Amino acid sequence: MDSLSEKRRTQIDFRRLRPGPRPQNSVPLGNIKELRDEEEYHRVNDSRLKESPANILHRKATQEIGVARTTNSKEVKLPEVTPSGVSDHEYLKPAFDSPWQKYEKLHDIRLGADNLYVTVADRKDTHWKSKTRNDPFLTLALVRSFVGSNFENKIREFQQIQHVGIVSVLEIFRSQSSDETHHVVFEYMAYSLHYVAGNPLLDEKRLAAIVAQIIHVFKYLSSLQVLDHESRYIRALGMTIMELMQGYPREDGAVGVEDLYRWPSDCNAVSFLSTTVTATSLLELTKHPLLRLPWRKEMLQGLVAFVSVGTRIGTRYPSK
Repeated sequence: MDSLSEKRRTQIDFRRLRPGPRPQNSVPLGNIKELRDEEEYHRVNDSRLKESPANILHRKATQEIGVARTTNSKEVKLPEVTPSGVSDHEYLKPAFDSPWQKYEKLHDIRLGADNLYVTVADRKDTHWKSKTRNDPFLTLALVRSFVGSNFENKIREFQQIQHVGIVSVLEIFRSQSSDETHHVVFEYMAYSLHYVAGNPLLDEKRLAAIVAQIIHVFKYLSSLQVLDHESRYIRALGMTIMELMQGYPREDGAVGVEDLYRWPSDCNAVSFLSTTVTATSLLELTKHPLLRLPWRKEMLQGLVAFVSVGTRIGTRYPSK
């Protein structure tokens, strides 16, 4: 996993937005995928910002954390905490083996604008089930390679971070030598936010739905003391929002949009974008009028349909 400072682009699993049964225990790494309704977002998360870091850690170590949805009677819950005070996902143990004993390589897919490819793989054991997901892509996964001696630090990060807005790690495969290639298996996702950038369907409410979920993940990472300086990630968020709004970054490196016909200077989106330049805390962003708009996750289904049929994605066949 790249360092958090390099993750300027956040990924989203658009499959989660399709109508139908929702997973009970599905959880992303670096990819935003469960987009909550505006009312629930502010009711739950604004109240938690008032807690001290000590209270947050105490609460997470003593109870199972559930977030009630306003759209139905079900709940989305983070992993239970064991009597030892360690969450279930922290027992994820690396295997000294090759992932290709369990998975078959299908093709490589490029997520984002950079040249980072990950392998789409199919699990060979057709009877295997990941958690309780009602998922047509149940046996598919993403396999990413890591090279370097700092893989131990990455393993600890994978074990620590578990959130409904971050693509979850399914398995870790280590090589016998620390300098060789290691592999991490993530739950399957097909697209990133890069493929939504500049889409004409992206209006203020849809933008608010995406931005609110990104901030929700940032607040989670901040509660774990993973984010060293919030302002640093707020600036990265501004760059991401700018690309979402107009489809490309400015050549001069400044934050702003050039199409003032589509995005007038007095609209909430432009105001929020400007706020990312001066804001010093996530709390300041959560109070912005953009996130108070009546957005709903269903508003993103049009973007899902467009991306699924109208976007050319970088793919290639991996070497055997």
